[in-house]
Amino acid sequence: MYHYLSVQYSAIQKTILRHDRLWSISGMSHTLSEINEIEMRNIATNHGGLIIVAGGGKFTVRFDSKDEAERTRSDIERHISTKLPMLEYQVSSIVPAMSLKEAREKENLEGLTYPGIVQELSEKKRVFRGYGITYNPHLMVCGECEEYPVEKGLYAPDNKRLCRICNGARQMARIVKRLREDEESNLTSINRIYRSYIEGINTEGQPEIPLNMEDLFPGNGEGEGGEKGRRIAVWMSDVNSMGEMVPLWLMQEEERVLETFDSLKKLFIDAISSTLIKVFPRSELFEKVEKERRKVTYIPFRLIVAGGDDLCIVMPDRYILSFAKTLSSEMNKKIRDADKYNEALSENWLKEKAEKVYGEKKGGKEIKGISFGGAFVVTHIHTPFTRIHEVGEELMGEAKKDTERRGNSINWRILAADKEPQSDKILEAERPLLIEEGYNGRLSFNDYLNLCKDFKNISGSHLYQIVGRIIEFNKDEDMLERWLLKMPEAGKKDSAISRLINCEKLRNNGDRLSIKRLVTLFELLTLSEG
Repeated sequence: MYHYLSVQYSAIQKTILRHDRLWSISGMSHTLSEINEIEMRNIATNHGGLIIVAGGGKFTVRFDSKDEAERTRSDIERHISTKLPMLEYQVSSIVPAMSLKEAREKENLEGLTYPGIVQELSEKKRVFRGYGITYNPHLMVCGECEEYPVEKGLYAPDNKRLCRICNGARQMARIVKRLREDEESNLTSINRIYRSYIEGINTEGQPEIPLNMEDLFPGNGEGEGGEKGRRIAVWMSDVNSMGEMVPLWLMQEEERVLETFDSLKKLFIDAISSTLIKVFPRSELFEKVEKERRKVTYIPFRLIVAGGDDLCIVMPDRYILSFAKTLSSEMNKKIRDADKYNEALSENWLKEKAEKVYGEKKGGKEIKGISFGGAFVVTHIHTPFTRIHEVGEELMGEAKKDTERRGNSINWRILAADKEPQSDKILEAERPLLIEEGYNGRLSFNDYLNLCKDFKNISGSHLYQIVGRIIEFNKDEDMLERWLLKMPEAGKKDSAISRLINCEKLRNNGDRLSIKRLVTLFELLTLSEG
């Protein structure tokens, strides 16, 4: 008889998005990863546990004795409650069972009632969401989060006094570990990606990782179009159909489950690292003069989340199209060779296992293999990150649903800093899209990127004229085409307007010129590096 213990985080976004500073968001995210990927593992292993799941906010471990399980539960509760007191989390009972499957579903043993782990954690999440630790209201509170009391000697560079939570997030955001030297087991997924990237671009030393949004750009508001021209792109993605694949992986021998999830994490780390190396080669690093008049070499991106099946990364907007295309390509390469990481990650293994478990008809489950749903938001550097995240999550959900999770999908929005974009209400683009191939009558995202190359020389004045006419003609495609044909440039064989009119991919099944496709092309042209 074994004894099983499970821990899960809830309201993770609320913990990470306490306020909109880049260093706070990334530091809190990194702290969560360190607890989940390293520290809880160490606690459980020190008490003789066999770790089954550790990542993505979930942790399950098996013990030979109840005492070991109880000590582990006590140590984990103490560790989380003191390191991140605002984090909502649930801890299961110690459930005796012959297998994890039995422990997940168990209701009764030898006359004693044990709630199944899944049901118990769900109920605790619904009724009691974690452990609340508060402060005395007469104490001075942190100048950043305004939630916890300041601690003596802790200051931000602008002389704001900090609580230990915000100070810890700031230090964690600096990635203070020596990435080149630390043991692999002491690095979170985020640190492993940074290390692979730094080694991959073969640079000397360790470049700085941006703490603030301004640090993503060279200069001090001078370059990149000045303060008004600095826009960020925030990419968010997660893996499709994890809810269907995870149960299949959990059906393996328990000793192999953690190996499978670690292999999946390694696949993601390799795909993300190779993407970053290609999109941000060494030539994209830049030097910036800090207030202390010292020159600092910066990496032009910041990882926010990169653990489990989730990815969130911030970068200047001019890189985002290349990043999306390259990430899809690199993910597909790794997935084609998934059996080199672990046989259980391969599409054949998943389909065969699903057929055995669900049958050809029962449940109607179709395992399509590993792919992601993604979205990006382009906006000004001072747009609140909580708003960016909310929009991105909604876009990502639409991308998954509209493409039926048939492959790597993408959705996007260009967001004004202080109001909803009016263009979305007037002009409708063709999105979401599958990245690699067309689907349901739509072009692929890569098709549009190729069109961006073909029409990169179209003038801004022509672009705005056409958009103006689309609005004026109330999106009437016939009227728009007749107007285009009357333009002087329409008779010139190699002009952008002539090529636009004659481009088959911009027409609905080769018939009318598609306004949706024109709007999509023009929108992406504003983001294209050319």
